[in-house]
Amino acid sequence: MGKVGFRIRSKTGGHVPVYVNVYLCAGNQLEAKTGFVTNLTKWDTTFQRSNDNSLCGLELNEKLDKLEYFILSALNELSSNLKTLNREWLIDLINSCFNRSIQKPSNRLLNRLGI
Repeated sequence: MGKVGFRIRSKTGGHVPVYVNVYLCAGNQLEAKTGFVTNLTKWDTTFQRSNDNSLCGLELNEKLDKLEYFILSALNELSSNLKTLNREWLIDLINSCFNRSIQKPSNRLLNRLGI
């Protein structure tokens, strides 16, 4: 079973993206953006969550909890399968968790042309 953690990379102030890290067995690690942002001064590195008590901070923590549970559930289901776990798998999993639709570059071109 793996472990899920969250972090921010930026050391500059303002709103920064939140990254998810999935630690797999044998020291393998996957990292991707979650699609969420937080204020650098409102991030608790120990608990890997926002320490902002406003509605935005509470919603962010709730979404991060949901994502963590979703990833751990997917890892448990895949533990018996021999599926390749890579960054693309993690990004697809994040988008699936929040029902985000991702258009492939070829679809974007067709949509722009009106086809």
